[in-house]
Amino acid sequence: MIKIGITGIIGSGKSTVCQVFESLGISVYYSDVRAKECYSNTNVLSKMLNTFGKEVFNSKGEIDKKALANLVFSHRETLEKLNSIIHPFVFEDFNKWVDLQKCPYILFESAIIFECGFDNMFDEVIIVDTPREEVIERVRQRNQLSVAEIEERLAHQNKLLASFSKASYIVHNAENTLVLPQLLAIHQNIMSKNNYGKL
Repeated sequence: MIKIGITGIIGSGKSTVCQVFESLGISVYYSDVRAKECYSNTNVLSKMLNTFGKEVFNSKGEIDKKALANLVFSHRETLEKLNSIIHPFVFEDFNKWVDLQKCPYILFESAIIFECGFDNMFDEVIIVDTPREEVIERVRQRNQLSVAEIEERLAHQNKLLASFSKASYIVHNAENTLVLPQLLAIHQNIMSKNNYGKL
């Protein structure tokens, strides 16, 4: 199975781009969505409690996602600890998911492919590039965060800016840019390179 990573900073439009690929018959693994599912896994919960204490749990013994986000986005070393708990679960789940797919190639969607050195796991990587001011406005409206909070989260993803030379494809997703022709060209290129013929 051909594995393609797709990445971009928060608010870049990765999910929208992925939906276009899904309309072309390509399966997409949404790592953030699948990662949230692990918060009900007893092994993960035990490790979270041992690592972060009760402050990231609510009164029902469930993960308080807002408290956890505030904690990890304020301290880089805390984010790394969280990733060390979540990533093994996600990749075990991803490998099982891949075995069930029947499409020509699959996409793995994540904002931290380059940041965490995951790019070597994929045959190619797509970066969705969006102007910073558009990203801030999208996230502000979508997540109801302040500009300062958004800037803090973007600061953790700055490594992506130095990774453009490593990308196989860059999708320019600005407000006045046509995205669909770019995605169709990428899809056709992947298909033809791997002898799957034309659209």
